Amino acid sequence: MPESREGDRVRFSGRSEAGFFPTTEQAIALSREFDGRREPFEVGGAVYGRSLFFIGSGLVEGIVCAREDVVLDARPGSERLVFRGGIVSRSAVVCAGLPTAIRDGVCGDVRNAIAIIRGDVVAPQVLLRNVVIVGNVHATSVRLENSVVVGAIVAKDQVTASASVLLQYHARAATFEGPCMFIHASGESLQRPVFAPYEDGAGEILPFDGRFYPALRGDASGRIANRPWDRAAHDGSRLFETIDWIDVPVRFGEDADDHAAGSASSTVLTIASRAMNLLVLKRHIERIAAWIRICFEFDHYGSAARREAVAQLRASCTPDELWIAEQAITDAHLLENVA
Repeated sequence: MPESREGDRVRFSGRSEAGFFPTTEQAIALSREFDGRREPFEVGGAVYGRSLFFIGSGLVEGIVCAREDVVLDARPGSERLVFRGGIVSRSAVVCAGLPTAIRDGVCGDVRNAIAIIRGDVVAPQVLLRNVVIVGNVHATSVRLENSVVVGAIVAKDQVTASASVLLQYHARAATFEGPCMFIHASGESLQRPVFAPYEDGAGEILPFDGRFYPALRGDASGRIANRPWDRAAHDGSRLFETIDWIDVPVRFGEDADDHAAGSASSTVLTIASRAMNLLVLKRHIERIAAWIRICFEFDHYGSAARREAVAQLRASCTPDELWIAEQAITDAHLLENVA
């Protein structure tokens, strides 16, 4: 295994069929850097270290776990970073990259993602830009820019989503900036969300524009992200700040004797109060649900069930959904050469 050490950091490049775990007390204090700038690195197992740095492009098959920061330093224009086991940090998970024009990131085309994470991301602080996550995000504070989360975002404090796509969210406070897409109309925050414009890396300013994905899924573009510059207005897909985010009373702190109970209100994203023709959306909602289920469950299927799942994906998914599934499942070669 090509490794070198500089101070308290061990640098790795190339390929390893095994994972990386400290085997001595001294090794526990070392940071690890995985260098894929010249050629992609490949790690066949899990990775543990004090601080972990992933640079360039590469693949990690197992879970990534760090006592301090996990930094994803992906480079646009090259092969991406792929993590197939999730990432856990006791400090922060950061994939900042360089700010880009919104059209050049995931919002413009999901294939512009510079990192793919299949599994949960768990850390006190999470900052991700131009990343696709097939899993949940658990943190104290979460900031997403130009990213897709096919899962729940659970933040103890704040979630901020800028020009991003998400399945659902739960947080104390939430901010949505620019064109956002909601795969399901599901979310809750203790404070009413802030809806604001988004200024991208090229200086373009886009107002908040929330959309309900099932109502747009069948349009000509087949894109999973909200791309207001190339789509005719579809009023049935628009989420309205004053109609679809409603305040509801909640109770908390109740025990068996109803001691220390209190009441407050939270703001919930829901289309339950809408007059909508759900029969028109039924087929899209069912196919979205099947796509998400397969992405999360695929590793638990036997060989015959995997082939059936791939056939179902080919028959019912949009090109963006199919591409995300290809990144998420372990037998990705089964989906090769799919238009």
